[in-house]
Amino acid sequence: MCTVQHGFRFCTCTDPADIPGRPGNKMPEYSWYLTRFAGINNDGPVGSIVGPSADLGEGLTVQSVLEVLNSGNAFDFGYTPAENDSLRISRSVKNSYYQYMSFLYKNGQWSVGMNPPFKTMSEDVAKGNVFN
Repeated sequence: MCTVQHGFRFCTCTDPADIPGRPGNKMPEYSWYLTRFAGINNDGPVGSIVGPSADLGEGLTVQSVLEVLNSGNAFDFGYTPAENDSLRISRSVKNSYYQYMSFLYKNGQWSVGMNPPFKTMSEDVAKGNVFN
């Protein structure tokens, strides 16, 4: 169960009814995906990606996310970040372009960034929804 006291939390549950005090019929607009760095594949494709956003709306700004991530109580499961872990938050809004934020764990703290796209090998750690 994911308990949100202040701000927001990265929850592994997918049903809003599992969140105390949250209406059961309102689906979250934001999802997250946490991966662990597993190496570099230099044979990966070359290309470009859509750049990250600084603000996804509903209080999800780069600064607010960094505050929650670096507080040590961001996730609803036992998780200890490892060097180069990556977190991506995306917003799913119909009839809108793809928006996301990307964060990287380096030198003992989370910061804005990502591992090299197309070349990074990673392992899934967890995924879920952002509840506030």
